[in-house]
Amino acid sequence: MDAFKWINDLAQTIGKLFPRLTMVPPTHRGVRFGPRGDAVERGPGLVAWWPLIQQLIRIPVTTQSLQISARCMIHDAGDGLIPRVEICALAVQYRVDEAVRAATRCLDLHALVDNRAQAAMARAWAGLDRGSVETAAETARRRLTESLATYGLVVERVDVTHAGLGIAVLSFDSWGYNDDSQGTPRGEKPINEGRPW
Repeated sequence: MDAFKWINDLAQTIGKLFPRLTMVPPTHRGVRFGPRGDAVERGPGLVAWWPLIQQLIRIPVTTQSLQISARCMIHDAGDGLIPRVEICALAVQYRVDEAVRAATRCLDLHALVDNRAQAAMARAWAGLDRGSVETAAETARRRLTESLATYGLVVERVDVTHAGLGIAVLSFDSWGYNDDSQGTPRGEKPINEGRPW
């Protein structure tokens, strides 16, 4: 089969010499990159481009929803005795406002929104001291909106889907994993060296 691979390569090279028409649906915008590094937004509708010197990618511009997984954040309780644990998860709705900016500054939009939302959530919850969940969600939305604006994204809504407060409890569980220098296998109690096993 490798003997005829050159025929496929030749057909693809010849195909690049002719302009192409691509349908860009109303839910997307096309971004056409030219030979000088310029990027132009095209669509919706039929978009003509020349594969020899141009490249066309499609960017979704409709509202997208992303569930941010729950995070457990430990904060110091004012007296320093028992740390406070906060668990929360977010649902983020966003859309692409500037397709060229989104295409040229970000490779994976979902990963970008997920990472920035987790950072915004951690910073908002770090400042939450007997405040409301809505206040923290609004702070997270504001921080997320500011950080994503440079990528051509607009945050439409941020909702808290799970929230919980508690205290952190440390346990010495020898049946989980053993953190000792003796290399004790899982499930076995190590030699007691004054540890509260």
